[in-house]
Amino acid sequence: DRYAVTAQIGVFEEGAHQLRDPLYLWKSAVWAAMAALLDGRLARVEELARDALAAGRPSEAATAPQYCTFQMFVVRREQRRTAEIEQSVSEQASQYALRGWQAAQALVRAETHDVDGAREQLGRLILEDLEAGLRDSDWMVACMLLSELACELQEREAAGALYELLAPYASMNVVAGVGAVCLGPVSQALGRLALARGKSAAAVDHL
Repeated sequence: DRYAVTAQIGVFEEGAHQLRDPLYLWKSAVWAAMAALLDGRLARVEELARDALAAGRPSEAATAPQYCTFQMFVVRREQRRTAEIEQSVSEQASQYALRGWQAAQALVRAETHDVDGAREQLGRLILEDLEAGLRDSDWMVACMLLSELACELQEREAAGALYELLAPYASMNVVAGVGAVCLGPVSQALGRLALARGKSAAAVDHL
């Protein structure tokens, strides 16, 4: 419920400013950026992401830069300016052993002319991490990002593996972190994966 989310963010923001708690102020700024991203106001997202980073550094020195980078990763991809975020994403992928960052790095590689590197990373992540690893929120973020990559690269085998992994979660929406970015409904990813596999009827059902 988009309207309920907006209302909840507004209530939280009001309380955060009343309490002046650094953690709450940071979360409020992060959620404002997420809401702007949902609305497609990309320039506003940049402003709010920087505000969130500044607000979060005192209490969330490790997490605040990750949230800011991930929000800007989504913005730059929407703007077809992925190369501008390549270094920041690579730094996060090197610093944190999170599958979500590895998947983001693979997408960046594919969109900055390192298709072979992206394809290798896609296969390795599915085989070594996603099929056998812990299915937590990071797992879901990685699956969603790699679904985009598999479709972009037209990797039918990878698309099939990701389809099977995500199918049990078809009714869910995926959010990265604690409200950093909404990656959308799993059903949409399943529809695109079905198309990549040449299964048009299944794609229509999901989409």
